[in-house]
Amino acid sequence: MRTDQYSGSVENRQRFLLETIDSVAAEIAGSKTDVGCSPFGHLYDACIYDGENKFRRARQQHSMSGN
Repeated sequence: MRTDQYSGSVENRQRFLLETIDSVAAEIAGSKTDVGCSPFGHLYDACIYDGENKFRRARQQHSMSGN
């Protein structure tokens, strides 16, 4: 099991996405930056549960950070 800053809690797992969005937006116009996420899917034998709520929370967290 991973124990770095990008694992564990939902917030930690969303950190990579949010930091990537911020980095890309810093290099190009932020108004031209968008992300598409699918809340449904499977990776190997693992099913992504509650993905829609996780993406919604990531969007809200990013909006609250002023980005």
